[in-house]
Amino acid sequence: MKKTLKMLSLLALILVISLSAISCSSGGDALLDGKDRVDYSEDGSSAGSSGALGGATNGSGSSDTILEDRKIIKTVHESVQTDAYDSFMTALGEAVSSAGGYISSREERGENYYNKNNLRHLYTVIRIPADKLAAFTEAVDAVAVVTSFTESVNDVTTAYIDVESRIAVLEAEEAALLSMLGAATTVDTALEIRTRLLTVQSDLASLRNQKESYDDRIAYSTVYLTVNEVRVAVTENPGFLEEVRAEFSDNLYDLERGFRAFGVWLLGDSVSIILTLGVLVGGFFLARFLLKRYNAYRLERRKSVGNPIAEKQGEDGSTKPESEPTATEEDSSSDA
Repeated sequence: MKKTLKMLSLLALILVISLSAISCSSGGDALLDGKDRVDYSEDGSSAGSSGALGGATNGSGSSDTILEDRKIIKTVHESVQTDAYDSFMTALGEAVSSAGGYISSREERGENYYNKNNLRHLYTVIRIPADKLAAFTEAVDAVAVVTSFTESVNDVTTAYIDVESRIAVLEAEEAALLSMLGAATTVDTALEIRTRLLTVQSDLASLRNQKESYDDRIAYSTVYLTVNEVRVAVTENPGFLEEVRAEFSDNLYDLERGFRAFGVWLLGDSVSIILTLGVLVGGFFLARFLLKRYNAYRLERRKSVGNPIAEKQGEDGSTKPESEPTATEEDSSSDA
């Protein structure tokens, strides 16, 4: 009976600890309600919320200090173009190394027959420390023409605090269960405690992974960068002459590529072209020879059946003209 009461007391203690932690978490969520997403200007200050943030610090801290305490995830989507692709790639690598970041993934396509312009294209995902993000984007913008740029800021403070609170609750429950498991005297009790302990440890592992994911995305911002190689890099507001120059350059390049492709096809497929021409010429002469033989055969058959028309035709099938009557033949016909 005493052992049963002891087990019930421990379970009640675990329940009280869990309820207390959940209550604290709910209180933190209520304080942060409606502030999961905050609009920030480029210098990192919160727009339209300085009074609320100032009240949270009792007037003793700046808004920058408050922002440092919040959990912010920054993501950048940027597209650039350059007419000096190799130089840009060198500068990009130096900018990533200087910022202490790394390239998460990279996809690059080069010259091929399926690419109309035969220009290179790069799509890469770069992770940059959050405090170096602005310097990194400035370094990229300095060596290329920016065609599009989007930066999103996601405040995950509420979700982060919730995960931390749940981890604390489960850690307290885990410690209590381990204590109970050591004091268990029956197999059934030990099995029940172990089953619950495994569930708690599984939930703890999942929450810790979630917290690590938050920590990684908060510490390192993600940059999705698209780089397009162009023959002539156009500025944001090109002038008339610059547009004409770019269009003229495109036309010359297309013409050059067209002649080059024709030359490659002509020389590369020369064997096939020669064989095709040989077959066509041979077929022409063979057909001509067979036609002559057929005409000669028809002429011989007409002669063999006594066809008077055939006798007047030559080997080429033409009709011979009749000979004019002589003077003797004319006199004979007159006497008659």
